[in-house]
Amino acid sequence: MAILNYLTALEAFKENGSITLLDVKQMSYQDLNDFFEDLKYWKVYGGNDIAKLGQKY
Repeated sequence: MAILNYLTALEAFKENGSITLLDVKQMSYQDLNDFFEDLKYWKVYGGNDIAKLGQKY
């Protein structure tokens, strides 16, 4: 099981549509914060288009 960082978590979420709780447990607090902030931004401004995840509009 590889340790995820912010960027690999975003890629995993784009591919599968989810990440596991074990993956979340392995991430640092800063990476978790960045990941969840990107998810929030994407849900508000990205129109639920998975291709726009991780982009700033």
